[in-house]
Amino acid sequence: GTGSTSFSVVWTLGGCPSTTPSDIQAECGPPRRWHFSFESWAQGRTYLPPTLAAMGQYAPVNLGSGGYTGFQGLFVMSPPSVASQSSTGLPLTYFSHYNASWFRPQRFAIVVGEVNLSRLSRCSESVNSAYPLLGQEYYDATGDKDGVELQDGRNILKCWEDKWWAAPPCRGNVSDCVAVVTG
Repeated sequence: GTGSTSFSVVWTLGGCPSTTPSDIQAECGPPRRWHFSFESWAQGRTYLPPTLAAMGQYAPVNLGSGGYTGFQGLFVMSPPSVASQSSTGLPLTYFSHYNASWFRPQRFAIVVGEVNLSRLSRCSESVNSAYPLLGQEYYDATGDKDGVELQDGRNILKCWEDKWWAAPPCRGNVSDCVAVVTG
């Protein structure tokens, strides 16, 4: 495959050499019938049906759920998590421990202000283009109109400096928020 995302797995299973084939008929197929994916993240329920429809005859067969619901997780390097647990009793391995209303995890982790933004892709070239439905899904789930912006008739994530999407509690001072990087 061309990457480690669930989206690239679907295209790879369809016999496509790229996660964004410009011509499915010319670039993809035949589907790989003896390979499978055990999990699909990245809003699989939303992106999978239209992607399979677009792939037509090259679409891999969706055999359905294996019966185990996946939840998104967070991996934190050991030193900050151990420092937090030693100091406060709370490791940085659970989302609830990042609640800025009662805990300051930035005492133990890198904050956005310490990140060299010139080394990051622009949101318009990364998350908003790779996951075009994410902004709408976020808005539908939260109702947070300040976390998205309308562009070309669809909601996309609204990024600070076009580099960083900030959660609602961070928007008042983005540079002091814990830096969580995905990719």
